[in-house]
Order: sequence, then C-alpha cells, then structure tokens
Amino acid sequence: MGYRILFLLLILIAIFIVAGCSFPNLNTEEQQTETLNKPSFDFELNDLEGNTIKLSDYKNQKVVVLVFGATWCPACVTELPEVQEYYESADKEQVEIIWIYTNEKEDTIKNFRDEHNLEFPIIHDKSRDIYDQYKISTIPTSVFIDKEGGISEIKIGALEKKDLEKKINQLLS
Repeated sequence: MGYRILFLLLILIAIFIVAGCSFPNLNTEEQQTETLNKPSFDFELNDLEGNTIKLSDYKNQKVVVLVFGATWCPACVTELPEVQEYYESADKEQVEIIWIYTNEKEDTIKNFRDEHNLEFPIIHDKSRDIYDQYKISTIPTSVFIDKEGGISEIKIGALEKKDLEKKINQLLS
C-alpha cells in the first residue's frame, strides 16, 4: 500500500515538473501577450533590504527585466545562476534585474538568496498585484521593459545568460 502511494506521488511530481510551474485559475499565455508593446505597469514595493523599488523610477534610464519565480520551482532555480552571472557583468547604469516572488515566507526567500549568492533586488508581491497586472500564469516568466517603459517581450521559461544578453543588448541599441 505504501509503495502505491509513493508511486502516485512520484508521478504527480513528474507531471508538475514536465508541465512547468503553473498557478491554477490564472490567465493564459495568450492573455500575457496582450500586454506586449504597451506601457509597463508601475508598482512600488520594498526589496528584502527595505529599499523602495518603484518601477517608474527606471523609466528613461534603464532597461528592466522582471523575473517572476519561486524557490520551489525547479526551472526557476535552474535559471538563477545564469541570471546572476549576467547581472554580475551588467552595466548597472543601464540595466536592472528584479526578481519577484509571491506566496512564500520572507525568511525562505532570504535564505534562498544567501544560499545562491543572488545580488539583484528581490521583492515580495504579497498581494499578487504585480503577478495579476502582468498576467503571470507560469513561472519562471520574465518581462523585458525598454528604457521608455514599454513591455518589449515576455519570455515564459527559464532564462539563459546568452538569451538575456542578446535581448538586453537589442533593447540598449
């Protein structure tokens, strides 16, 4: 009997990993693309250090990448070293990367950040307002915002450093 439950649990975990890390009852990928080439949605939240992050402060100054993820999402965990590697070499005068999470305890995120040596700002979307505004239904999802504050691309799935570099270079040129 115990083996049968364990087997079913393993099958469910495998389905979850293969299907991606999705949130139930949220908007579809098609609805996310409706936000392309439109102004980004402003928000103001504190990062884990208590610094205020206001998206509109970056307008006309920096390209911004919003990375939506979670510590329990295997694809999110896979992409973070790539994002961190890019961030370490990025021109911080022109580029900002912000990791946004929801439905997790702040201590869990702080421990995760420290364990993975993440240096980019991390904010907690407690109310899920940012997730809802950007119609995030699957994580990881990254939203690329140009210097003028427009949404230029929404990438569903894990980022790789080379793709991150390529897209940001396009937005900076």
